[in-house]
Amino acid sequence: MRQRPALWTLLSTTFGVVVGAIVAFGAMQAPLVRAQAPPSDHSIAAELIGAVVITGDGTQVGTVSAVSTHADGEISEIRITTSSPLGLGHRVVVLPPGDYVVLRGAVVLDLSPEEVDALPSTSSDGPRT
Repeated sequence: MRQRPALWTLLSTTFGVVVGAIVAFGAMQAPLVRAQAPPSDHSIAAELIGAVVITGDGTQVGTVSAVSTHADGEISEIRITTSSPLGLGHRVVVLPPGDYVVLRGAVVLDLSPEEVDALPSTSSDGPRT
């Protein structure tokens, strides 16, 4: 029987350990995929209530106070509570459609803080004023 050189044995053992570690690490990092029912409209809205609202530059301008959805589950309206432009109290504004992106746990606006200040106030449960 022919003996392997010590260097060959060391390299093959090291290679096996490295490949095993990579496979094990990859298995730990891979997301576990399970079949789930799509989220209901109610859960999407409920998940966003209280979410942070930030501008594209990272400035926090408020929190989500109400979310309305269409029958197909698309968000139709997001109302946020923000500080008043003069800094005295809070007010509720409706975000213009298309000026935001909803992320898990946050709403990112395509508006500056000054543009948020310029949005008209609305009552929390009625039409815009």
